[in-house]
Amino acid sequence: MNINLFKIKEKDFSLSLRGYNKKEVKEFIENIAQTLEMFINKNEKLSEEIGELKQKLDEYRLKEEQINSLLTSAREKAEIHIKQSEEKANFIIKEAQISAEKIQQQEQEKLEKLQTEVKRLYHQKKLLIEKLKTFIQTQTELLKFFEEENTSSESFPPPLPFFLNKSVKKVTFDE
Repeated sequence: MNINLFKIKEKDFSLSLRGYNKKEVKEFIENIAQTLEMFINKNEKLSEEIGELKQKLDEYRLKEEQINSLLTSAREKAEIHIKQSEEKANFIIKEAQISAEKIQQQEQEKLEKLQTEVKRLYHQKKLLIEKLKTFIQTQTELLKFFEEENTSSESFPPPLPFFLNKSVKKVTFDE
């Protein structure tokens, strides 16, 4: 037998000679009906809340799946970006090394040219010093000759000695 509020409220008991007090039974049944109605209402509210909570739980689970999917996607993209950044950094480092090697090679060539130029200038200096020494020596011999001549005779100058004619050279300065 399926009992509901309407059946409880409308239930009529048969009378017997020594039966229950009708008023007490009615009041008791009325209290039971009210309590049952209260429990049914509570049960309906709780069922509605459970339904709403299940719906929210399903929504949260869906959001959790979406968040997990987004996190996985973000993690994969981050790994891709990290790999690309590392590759780019390695490429930049290699380019910098190649550029540094080129610069180093160019500077080495400049250094070698400067060293060659310094050697050339050193040899020119040495040659100039030798020429100056020869010139000074020649001029000194010439001065000595004129001094001796000046002291030996005051008259007509004699011709230049033979050795001076050969030692006088044309001195040129190369730039």
